[in-house]
Amino acid sequence: MAKKPTTPKQNKATQASSSGLSVNFDKYAPHISIGVMILFLIIMFMIRLNFKEMSFERDEGTYSYMGKLLTEGKKPYSYFYEMKPPALYYMYGLIVAIFGTTVAGLHVGFFVVNFITCLFLFLWVRRMFNPAAGAIAAVAYSIISTAPHASGLTIQSEHLLCLFMVPGLWLLWEAFSQNKTWQWLTSGALLSWALLIKQNTLFFIAFAGLAIILHHFLVKKEKGIASLWRPVLLFGAGVIVPVLLVLGILVANGSFKDFIFFIYEYPKTQYLSSIEFSRGMGYMQNRYEAIKTNYEIIWYLGFAGLVLVWVFSKNMFLKISLTLLLIFSFLSVAPGLRFYGHYWIHFLPAVAVLFATAIYIITEKLKEKGVLKNPQFIAILVLCVVFFINLNTNKSYYFITDPETVVRGVYGTNPFVESRKVADYLNNKMQKNDQLVVFGSEPQIYMYTGKDAITRHFYTGNLVQLHPIVKEWSAEFKQDFMKAQPKYVVWVQHPYSWSLPKGASTEFIDWGWDTIKKGYHPIGYADIISHNQTEYVWDNEALNYRPKGNEYLMVLERNN
Repeated sequence: MAKKPTTPKQNKATQASSSGLSVNFDKYAPHISIGVMILFLIIMFMIRLNFKEMSFERDEGTYSYMGKLLTEGKKPYSYFYEMKPPALYYMYGLIVAIFGTTVAGLHVGFFVVNFITCLFLFLWVRRMFNPAAGAIAAVAYSIISTAPHASGLTIQSEHLLCLFMVPGLWLLWEAFSQNKTWQWLTSGALLSWALLIKQNTLFFIAFAGLAIILHHFLVKKEKGIASLWRPVLLFGAGVIVPVLLVLGILVANGSFKDFIFFIYEYPKTQYLSSIEFSRGMGYMQNRYEAIKTNYEIIWYLGFAGLVLVWVFSKNMFLKISLTLLLIFSFLSVAPGLRFYGHYWIHFLPAVAVLFATAIYIITEKLKEKGVLKNPQFIAILVLCVVFFINLNTNKSYYFITDPETVVRGVYGTNPFVESRKVADYLNNKMQKNDQLVVFGSEPQIYMYTGKDAITRHFYTGNLVQLHPIVKEWSAEFKQDFMKAQPKYVVWVQHPYSWSLPKGASTEFIDWGWDTIKKGYHPIGYADIISHNQTEYVWDNEALNYRPKGNEYLMVLERNN
């Protein structure tokens, strides 16, 4: 007897009953991914708040002080200067205007910058893969950007670079998909603004340009270049317009000539050619090891992600673009061959993207093999495991009771904690109209005291360099000092605060020391005896005190 045929409805029921209860969690993956990501980012933000009172190091002091001067109406490259593009000052001025000049306020401002960067990283990687991968990249970046030796919890300019570089690349990928004019233009403009914050963005602009070309030939599979002109011209226009706008502002306020000097001529001799290659490679190795310590699972899986995408993916554009992202991110760290910890901040997005790539490739491959039914859901579970492993691994760091121990652990005997103690003392001594000069490159003291330097040469390490203009600057500083006759002086006796190059003249240092010895008397010392011990001596006890260590800060008051 013939078997009665089953209806399609009966087939579905039979399949459901034979496979048991099966839930398609990936249907909810976008919502789960966003929920888990926001939760973890908030937790990391709260951890960051534990470090909001951490003392500034000198770069933080420099940039925040210049941002403060900008809010007071001072012109970059004229009243103050640095070897950085002008948007750096505008962005720090904006942060100061919004969050104030306090240590806690500025740190919170940059924690917000990090949070926003993570959200844009989510959007970028979601466009590459899926929401789960986007969440993984965002959380991974939030985690590895807390690394103490990467200055992840500081207010460094590299955080601002990432704030504009990451959304610029996200919009570029959106333009690949949707081909909208505003996306090409805005992508270029965001990367341009990142370039105007720090020159290293040139490498990411080069990466973006190559990605446009690769997408044209590998994804769109165009044989000619006729249709390539539109995205290239639009993206290029987006890059050029902000640059022309800022240059126009500099021309209008008479700072263009000074801008060219500080952005090109001065760093050409003072920065790019000053480190030998072998020495630079040693710096790279040491800092890489320090930065990845306690975050190895993300770093190693990130590098594995590049291997996995080449082995398992059939998408040639993805393979080449991720490889170029890693290469150009590394090149962005390399100029000058110093490889300072904070230079690695704009390398970290590439690590986070590749980490997300590794988990995406593995889970999707297991789905193809029939091992997994819900790869995005499993990917989020992997993220949860990695997140809590990170919390456990770094608990003694994240929940530290004294964040100043991190400053000492990263920066050694650099007088950053001592600068704040000295400033606290001066704040109790100085009157509203009293003026202050710091001999040494510790501009954070000006931030702590709320005092403006009497001269544009607030970073006196610049006055002992080998460039010919140093004689002119030194003479200008001396004239400003003798005219102002400041009531208080801080003398910083520390080699890193002066950065005296080999063969440089000590004439300015000798003049400064002789001048303050003749016209001032000591009222305080921060005597750095060892890595973990500083002795503070104030008021009458300081008159006849002799420092025990070779590195110290001396506070002096003008003789009556």
